Amino acid sequence: MNEFKEFSISQPERQNILDIFRDKWICEVPKDSGLTTGGNIRAFEDKRIRWLVDTFGKLEGASVLELGPFEAGHTYMLSKLGVAKIVSIEASVSSLLKCLCIKEVFGMNNVEFLLGDFNSFLEKCESKFDLILVSGVLYHMADPIKLLKHACSVANNLFLWTHYLEKEIPLVKANEGGRFGPLTNTNFENLEYEFSEQRYKYDVADDKFCGGIERTSKWLTMDSIFRALKYFGHQNLKIGPHEPNHVNGPAMSCFSQIA
Repeated sequence: MNEFKEFSISQPERQNILDIFRDKWICEVPKDSGLTTGGNIRAFEDKRIRWLVDTFGKLEGASVLELGPFEAGHTYMLSKLGVAKIVSIEASVSSLLKCLCIKEVFGMNNVEFLLGDFNSFLEKCESKFDLILVSGVLYHMADPIKLLKHACSVANNLFLWTHYLEKEIPLVKANEGGRFGPLTNTNFENLEYEFSEQRYKYDVADDKFCGGIERTSKWLTMDSIFRALKYFGHQNLKIGPHEPNHVNGPAMSCFSQIA
């Protein structure tokens, strides 16, 4: 933590907090805030979350569980909608510290950030949430089907954004360096599904690393994802923004509900 062993002699202002991670942000805060992180991803003004809100309906007073907030862009958007409580769990220490910076800068008092493995949290969770966000994390899981099982059990409404495996479209850019293994069929609690194991190109200590806590993960086919959601009780499915030509591999959004 020696990188934080220093003093600021600047005029006190909110921008100074964001500047703690100068040149290390990936997402940019809203333009109308008058602040900047220097990031290039507009996660704080994300059309996927706008679609979720249009699909779910009024979120005022709702309880939300968010898995992997990254830099709190989606957390910020939801916190402004009058939700009663957001519990947001992040495993990356640097990302969690960035989230805390965002919370302080934007006064997100209805958000609780927790540091740790959300899989462990889900397995022991006895609470029920109105909505769970599983955005940008499923394809980083060593056991994504197990994650979907637990996610469906703690909330009647689920938002998912994920990359997926498209059998008919080779993962050209995403598979540079032979990251992906062969298409494999297996089952989880009598649910059959298809996946390909991928290995990260970067080590966790690399500045370019942006992945999960395991060395490998499983990418599921879209059909496997939908069958899993239905198998675990989320029979009502709506497809949202779809990006089959995403630079990092096909990606899609969906919203699911208990029937």
